[in-house]
Amino acid sequence: MKDVLKVTKLYLKRYLPQVLIILMLFSVVAFVKGGLFKERFREDYVEYSYSKMNNYGATEYLIPKASTTTSERIEFNNTFDKKITKEEFELLKTDVVATDLIKFYSGEVSKELSLSNYSNIYYKTGETKTVNLKTVNPKLYSVLNDESFLEKVKLLKEESDTLSEELRKKDYSLNNVDTTKIRSLIDEINKEYPTYSYSTSMYFKNFFISNLETGDNVTIKENYYSIIHTFIFMFLVTLIVVLIFGLEYHTTFGKFVAQLPYKKETIYFGKLLASILIFISACLLTSLINIWIIKTSVLSELITTYTAFTMQARLFVLALSILLIGAIFASFCGSVVSILSMYVPTLTFVAYPYILYMAYRYGIFDRYTTAFGESNSFITSLDELIKNGSPTYFPAKFYVYSYYENLEFYKYFGIIFIFLIGASYIYKYHDIEKEGKFFTFKTINIICYILATISFAILPIMFFEVFVGKIFAIIIGYIIIVPILYFLFRVKIKL
Repeated sequence: MKDVLKVTKLYLKRYLPQVLIILMLFSVVAFVKGGLFKERFREDYVEYSYSKMNNYGATEYLIPKASTTTSERIEFNNTFDKKITKEEFELLKTDVVATDLIKFYSGEVSKELSLSNYSNIYYKTGETKTVNLKTVNPKLYSVLNDESFLEKVKLLKEESDTLSEELRKKDYSLNNVDTTKIRSLIDEINKEYPTYSYSTSMYFKNFFISNLETGDNVTIKENYYSIIHTFIFMFLVTLIVVLIFGLEYHTTFGKFVAQLPYKKETIYFGKLLASILIFISACLLTSLINIWIIKTSVLSELITTYTAFTMQARLFVLALSILLIGAIFASFCGSVVSILSMYVPTLTFVAYPYILYMAYRYGIFDRYTTAFGESNSFITSLDELIKNGSPTYFPAKFYVYSYYENLEFYKYFGIIFIFLIGASYIYKYHDIEKEGKFFTFKTINIICYILATISFAILPIMFFEVFVGKIFAIIIGYIIIVPILYFLFRVKIKL
């Protein structure tokens, strides 16, 4: 273990400037993501507070009131510095629940509420949940059982329909119609059940929907993710892999380390530990930035420091798997390019040959054939396969689609760690003289070459299929890819 630590220290010292740059990139991503998050929540909360201050209830979408001047709105926005209190949080949940039902204000009243949560989130896919209003929202439940109130809502629907017809005939000018009766109804409804968040975005709304039944344990993780953010984070982790496991292949540093009196397994685990330490530093840095983001946002009084610190924990676990997979590749890859290229077939795992077969058989852009049962296109079918297949069968879905139970994570990491131990033994036979080649073992060269050729040929095939058809696209794709990959395999790559 002492020698492993010495190797780790050697790598961290050698690549310290690059490590600092990578940590800076993690910080930039965290600040940019956090800034967008803060601004979106603030904009929606400002809009809500402005509507509430001016008594612009959710029914105002029927007959808008004369709005205040633009300068007043700007002034209100510039001087706004309120935070959402715990008391107001409960009111906002009630508000969002009520205004999620436009049907409510259209007279189609339902005593059961189903809320759709289709945000671009990471932990949970789009889902519809049925809410027990009597338990979660007793105020709205009582309103929906108040016959006199419901009569006003139904009357409002009738009046708004009549008024809409009049407006249509009079060029939609409110000055040419009598709005006294409908305004009186709107004021009565707002007085009995005031709601102000009808114009808020799904981003704001999903936060409250996901916290309807959480009580004081307010969570933010479901609303903090997006697929783009996830992939950027994974890309930064691959930079760590490239730095510690790949960069030395294109310099003399790898050969220098190989000449030191350490076993090859020791060097391998020293590199692995160095990369993990960089990764942990990035995670801690990101989490500290997350705390600052939350504590300077309108949610600061709702979310605890611990929740803010751990809200990206699942993403960190997934990112760690990307790092470990890269470490496995490094045991037989001999260049940065080969390490990166191996992610393509690996993340599609067992499903990979099947997807390739269906892609070649039915075409990438074919929208009119039935490729997978009831599906009518390759793209749609691939999307369904990603969503419905097991993550162990198709690892890429871990990084594309949302939430999986802990058992799935244990199975996935179990597979990775088994391969990782095997990789340390493979590294014992690592030929230092072949560092910089695409792969460092002759016995697997031909297999990896065929796999890489099939993988990367898909890109030009997808492009040329639009212009020349599938058969010619396949021919052209391989004519382009084969010599390029042959060059990469046979010639020492210098980056």
